[in-house]
Amino acid sequence: MDEETVSKYVKRSQSLVESSPQMDEQNTRARLIDPFIRDVLGWDFYSTSIEMEYSVQMGSSKKKVDYALFSDGSPAVFVEAKGCDTSMSESHVDQLRSYMRQEWVDWGLLTNGKSFLVFRLKKDGGKPDVELLRRIKLTDLTASDWLLAALSKESIKSGESSDIYQRVERRRQAI
Repeated sequence: MDEETVSKYVKRSQSLVESSPQMDEQNTRARLIDPFIRDVLGWDFYSTSIEMEYSVQMGSSKKKVDYALFSDGSPAVFVEAKGCDTSMSESHVDQLRSYMRQEWVDWGLLTNGKSFLVFRLKKDGGKPDVELLRRIKLTDLTASDWLLAALSKESIKSGESSDIYQRVERRRQAI
């Protein structure tokens, strides 16, 4: 992932959002979120590293997370998508958090194409907790390269995403 790729994605996406601010979830996924996962984060839709509508067992019922990004046969990132026409609410955040806790998935992304909320599973102690690392506006994606790097396929596969998280966590604790 390079800055030019992110900049091109941001410009193209801003134009799409401005021309169609009431885009529903299906169109938001096709026009904004799929290209973000593919072009910016480097995940391949033509492989087994992405599963759409991944089933998560929640009690006696099954729920579906929009995207599960896999590393070594296990989900490493869950992406929950909303339409541009939807303001992300606390219930959307709780939905993603519960999926991540249930499956012990390290990273989570909640997005409506205009805003990106990045989460990390903390496995300290007996009960996992999910913390919000950053809320990023579409226009600020280029300034959040460390977070994009952490969610990239290359970083997840190599284990570098954990190193990035540790550096950020040390910096946050120092502050």
